[in-house]
Amino acid sequence: MGLLWKILSAPIMLPTKGLLFIFDKIREQAETELWDEGKVHQQLLQLQMMLDLGEISEADFYAAEDELLDRMDAIIAHKQGLDDEESDQESGDRGQGSLIPDS
Repeated sequence: MGLLWKILSAPIMLPTKGLLFIFDKIREQAETELWDEGKVHQQLLQLQMMLDLGEISEADFYAAEDELLDRMDAIIAHKQGLDDEESDQESGDRGQGSLIPDS
């Protein structure tokens, strides 16, 4: 019955699985760009260059710089949160029958 069900549902399930795969890849790419420190650093350098060339005022520069620095702080906090979760998982794994002693 399982094989018959797979064959009969293939015209519906395969496109659905393909779309889910595509949406997952889009989500991963968006998260990568959202939490990219390099992009924010590049925007800070570009902002500084615009100030040096006189394209923006100091008030506009400081306002935009504050936003970018807040974003950089959020990225760093997010990455530290991920690091903390990974270390918690590793320490949890060690505590359950592992031969590696806790330090």
